[in-house]
Amino acid sequence: MDTSRLTQGDMIAGAGGLGLFLFLFLDWILEASAWEVFDLTDILLAIIGIGVLLVVAARAAGTEVGLPGGPAAIALAGFAATVIVLVFIFEGEERGIGLWLSLLAALAITYGGWQAARGGVRPAHHATTSPPPPPPAA
Repeated sequence: MDTSRLTQGDMIAGAGGLGLFLFLFLDWILEASAWEVFDLTDILLAIIGIGVLLVVAARAAGTEVGLPGGPAAIALAGFAATVIVLVFIFEGEERGIGLWLSLLAALAITYGGWQAARGGVRPAHHATTSPPPPPPAA
């Protein structure tokens, strides 16, 4: 995998996708993880997190995934995850750390997808070869 193929937005969205998936295992409500509390919501959020991560990994590997809507689809998936998590923040009473971290991860997916859709900045590329020799003296 070559991360030089990724924009900064891709990297942010990929980190958010990984985080969203991992944070499903932390406490969401009381002392229960999302896997213990939900039947379908946890699966939907896991699909969003892993899906975003796979799209970003495919780009890093040099394979362009033909998403409907292009990179904006990642921002839309992040927005959907954000709305889902916000619903449980507003409805819940005993909110756990996993819920709050999942909100940050969903926001990262949204922002990263939005940056990638705007044609985000590619990270600086450091040359691994030496500079050319100076011209001969006259």
